[in-house]
Amino acid sequence: HRSGSTLPSGNSAVTWNGLASNAPFIRTGDVTLTVSEQDFRNFPVDDLTPAVNFVAPGSRPFIRALNVDWHDVYIQQWNVFLERGLSRDLVVKTGYVGNHAVGLQRVVPFNSPPPGAGTVQSRRPFQDIGNVDMSRNDGHSSYHGLELQAEKRYARGLSFLTAYTWSRTIDNLSILDWWFGSNNRGLSLLHVGHRYSFAGVWEVPYGRGKAFGSGLPAAANAILGGWQLSGILVFRTGFPLFTTTTG
Repeated sequence: HRSGSTLPSGNSAVTWNGLASNAPFIRTGDVTLTVSEQDFRNFPVDDLTPAVNFVAPGSRPFIRALNVDWHDVYIQQWNVFLERGLSRDLVVKTGYVGNHAVGLQRVVPFNSPPPGAGTVQSRRPFQDIGNVDMSRNDGHSSYHGLELQAEKRYARGLSFLTAYTWSRTIDNLSILDWWFGSNNRGLSLLHVGHRYSFAGVWEVPYGRGKAFGSGLPAAANAILGGWQLSGILVFRTGFPLFTTTTG
């Protein structure tokens, strides 16, 4: 199955007026040409090249294609948690979070040359054109995560919230190997395996009514008393690193 529109047959003239963004081909410039070939493999480059001044003779155009069989993204989400109070102001929680998405957009370079001898252009499946980036929405992703959390509600001058997540995000949006890896499923570019966070507030026990400095004069207490310290701390692993080569 080949997605996209076919070109008109016969010797009828086709005028590309204002159709630069018309799916499945996206190009810049208006040109009138005669099309007599429907086969994508024999795209009329020779008719197109002289009429567009930014395309050098003998070059091969770069094409952006859009799959006309487009549909909306579909996402499923689920989770389950257990929560327990350890004291009047301390609660711990643990749970599992997951989701699955289908219909994600991805770009497939289906005119990429396979490894071998010869020039890049001579090894392309369609040698009359250059790179072809086909936007399709057949991508999918999955997420599974274990979450641990502890929360201390404000009491005796202290409150905090701390959490840890151990997760894995997998998708097929990154083309790992177009010719020898039909299954491009792997770690997502958004994958963060480990994440720890801590946020807390501590009321400094100094000033009137506190453990220290309870006898401060009113003027001194207005300056030295009633202070709080708060902060947020986050540790996480980095995003995946991919190495690529061209040619």
